[in-house]
Amino acid sequence: MTWTVGEAGAALKTVLEVANRFANSPTLQHLLENAILVSTDDTFATRILAWFSAPAKYKISTDFSRLDTASQAL
Repeated sequence: MTWTVGEAGAALKTVLEVANRFANSPTLQHLLENAILVSTDDTFATRILAWFSAPAKYKISTDFSRLDTASQAL
């Protein structure tokens, strides 16, 4: 996955780390929706959505099942 390196990769990893800290919090949904909404690049927003919609595919072990991936923003 070439998009996990460089500046975009570092930003995505930062979002993942912050999401891990809020994984059991109701704030998680709001945090990820805002990350998508304030993203200046559609590709970055799409990557956030992909990572958190299918965490097993991207080998993310944190349980993000409380996310509403059908939400309008996420």
